[in-house]
Amino acid sequence: MVEYDVEGYAQAAWEVYYETYIKRFTNRPPRVGNAPRTNKLYKAFIRIANICLGHNFDVRDYISFCFDHIEKNRLYITPNDFTKLEFIEGYEKIRSKNNLNHVEQDYRDQIKMLARYVQQVETYANEKQVLKCINNPFYAWFRIFYMQTLDDDLIKYYGKSAYNELRSDRLLREFIRKIRPDSLKQFEALFGIFGD
Repeated sequence: MVEYDVEGYAQAAWEVYYETYIKRFTNRPPRVGNAPRTNKLYKAFIRIANICLGHNFDVRDYISFCFDHIEKNRLYITPNDFTKLEFIEGYEKIRSKNNLNHVEQDYRDQIKMLARYVQQVETYANEKQVLKCINNPFYAWFRIFYMQTLDDDLIKYYGKSAYNELRSDRLLREFIRKIRPDSLKQFEALFGIFGD
């Protein structure tokens, strides 16, 4: 297991945990630092990362699953809760039933949304301007890899975020490698090799 895979998964777990927690509860949990490494619950995020890597789970789906399946009346939820065997086994059952590879569907949905923006909003001259606008709700990886070739402006604004998204999602990397192999190689040359 490569260390940056664990760190990428831990970063994604940290982001999704706090985003979901804040949406679910009106009170904000204590969030120490700007990354899981500086967070007092760092070891829990690393355990979640190792669980996801060991079982080939999508970390974002796993965290969302855990929040959806924890007791509804619980007011205090920590990342340590998501390292329990009951969640691992439950997610494996659901995953085997539904095959949670939503990457292709996400890609199609993003293309549909892009088409709607281009048709409905006259403030953008082309697709690149729609993708470049931070107010539009596209994944960073989609902004980078939708175009046939890498675009310097999009890389400048969204490259690091796209790298973090790709680093923590093996299925996403496989999909991008399938549809844009040359672009992914160029991207890895700029930001770092994923090692798979």
